[in-house]
Amino acid sequence: MAGVAMVRGDTYARSFRDLAGRFGIGFEALEVDDYPDVFRALESGKAPVGLVSRSYGQANQGRFHVTRTPIVISPVELRFAAPLGRSAVLLQVLDFHLGQMKTLEDSEWLRSMSKWIEGGAADRLPGWVVPAAWGAGLLLLVFLFAAFLFRKKAVRLARQLLKSREALRVQKDTLENLFQNSPEAIAFLDAEGMVVRVNRPFFELFGFTGEECRGRHLDDLLVPADRKEEASRITDRARRGLPTSFETVRTAKDGKRIDVQAQGVPVFSEGGKIGEYFLYRDIRDRKAAERALLANREDLKRSLQRMDRAWKQTVEVLSSTAEARDPYTAGHQRKVAQLAGAPSSTRTLWTPAFSCSGKSGSPSGSSRRSEVPGLCPCSPVHRLCEKWNLFDSPGFSYETGRA
Repeated sequence: MAGVAMVRGDTYARSFRDLAGRFGIGFEALEVDDYPDVFRALESGKAPVGLVSRSYGQANQGRFHVTRTPIVISPVELRFAAPLGRSAVLLQVLDFHLGQMKTLEDSEWLRSMSKWIEGGAADRLPGWVVPAAWGAGLLLLVFLFAAFLFRKKAVRLARQLLKSREALRVQKDTLENLFQNSPEAIAFLDAEGMVVRVNRPFFELFGFTGEECRGRHLDDLLVPADRKEEASRITDRARRGLPTSFETVRTAKDGKRIDVQAQGVPVFSEGGKIGEYFLYRDIRDRKAAERALLANREDLKRSLQRMDRAWKQTVEVLSSTAEARDPYTAGHQRKVAQLAGAPSSTRTLWTPAFSCSGKSGSPSGSSRRSEVPGLCPCSPVHRLCEKWNLFDSPGFSYETGRA
């Protein structure tokens, strides 16, 4: 038998093979993918006859140059049931719509018959599948491209984050080394004034470890009883975010009082104050030196007072002796005593009361004019002062010239 064009896996094709086998008829089958391919095979001459479903042939035979034969293979009857005597109108409506769908090329009737009864179009994809596949492919490409861009950006951000983290680690290590190796004793407090951490010099100065200080107020740890009021004022100033700097006394763990210079430095962020650094500098050596200096100053003052009294007493004795030897000048020696003590208190004695000239006690051929308040140059007291060179002191002034 000549070749027969039929759909691969079609129900009618299987029935035709069975029927030909029962009658002992051999034929050559030209298998295609769908019913339209059967009609195209007939038009091109690849097969003299073809096998399609009755409904498809009736609806599409006018589109191809083919001739319908009266041969029917494996007829299938489809019936709808309804209660007897009822739903007659419904059955008529179903028959009308089914008849309309049989004449349409791509109706639901033909697609259902081809899929569930004839089997020829079971592998045929719906028309929307291809555009949907293209759309899905485009979306996939867009998604992959976006994922590539996001991945590239994520890698760049990750590298920046690693660099920032490394810079932050270096900065943190630097600050930690500065905090721990500072020569000052440092305590960091939170916004509530509680100790968060202390450095090694703090432990060396006061004897308190970080565990002993954490979560406690500095005033409870270091302030002695006689400094509570002062500490309260400083704490109130620190809570208002104001810097503080003062010298005070603080108590170590063993009860020893330590002279310190303290400084409070508030720490702020965008949200406000987040804490405060308190720095303590040991000034015990400086305070000891100041106390020693004050003690030496008092000793020096007392020594000068003793020297002043001794000087006055010496001049008083000399004046009394001069008065006893020269009654004519009695009274003037008291004034000399006052003048003798003047260099220790003032250096300006230029108020002349006498101005006389004479050769008594002067070198031959010269005369001396002395200007001393209330003292005659010819008096024995004047000669005594010349002998002791009292007139050469900065408190006296004299002139020399020819007689």
